[in-house]
Amino acid sequence: MGNLSNNEVKALIECLKFIIHSKKEIYLPPFGEQVQLEATNSDSTIKFLIDINRKGHMNIKKLTLQLRYRYTDVLVRVDFGAKHTNPDGTVLDEPHIHIYEEGYDTKWAYPLFNNSRYSMSVDIDDCLQNIIDVVKDFLKLIRVGNTDLYNLYNPLPI
Repeated sequence: MGNLSNNEVKALIECLKFIIHSKKEIYLPPFGEQVQLEATNSDSTIKFLIDINRKGHMNIKKLTLQLRYRYTDVLVRVDFGAKHTNPDGTVLDEPHIHIYEEGYDTKWAYPLFNNSRYSMSVDIDDCLQNIIDVVKDFLKLIRVGNTDLYNLYNPLPI
């Protein structure tokens, strides 16, 4: 990870982003695959990647969504169906969100629902029943502004 300050990360997460995709349809990945979407800020000076990952997971309930900067620097990652142990030993066994923190990269995670920093609004009980709603909520969380131009399709139900 680059040596980003917390203020730089906050500005990158909060800047308005726009997906760059040649078709109006975006097909979400079936189990075992991943999709990467390119995005940019409003004046196209900052490039981002948005990953929708169901690749390599043994559990079909696992899903990872992440926002990357400079193609390698993970700014935000959301994990469903995976445990996480924080540096202080706290274990999260629920959907959680990682936000880059200076000195820790994305080693810290927070419960995805009902946290004061970043939260998603999908219902925790059926969050993976409709992957389209989950992805739309994530895109809103990371401030993608042109989602209405694209139709999201889930080729296979979870």
